[in-house]
Amino acid sequence: MGRPLRGLTPEAEKRLTRGEWRGNVRALRNAVERACMLADGEVVTDRHLAQASEMARPPGR
Repeated sequence: MGRPLRGLTPEAEKRLTRGEWRGNVRALRNAVERACMLADGEVVTDRHLAQASEMARPPGR
């Protein structure tokens, strides 16, 4: 993504490992990419992943 990110917070890692990706690598990748774009520091946080999930959710869900 061209951003100087160092990694994920422990809470963000937990959110990713608890997620129900069911072999859907594309959805996982999209969530991580969105969170990276939302990150305002050097690490992706649980908040960034939550916002990324909200962005991916279809309207009305």
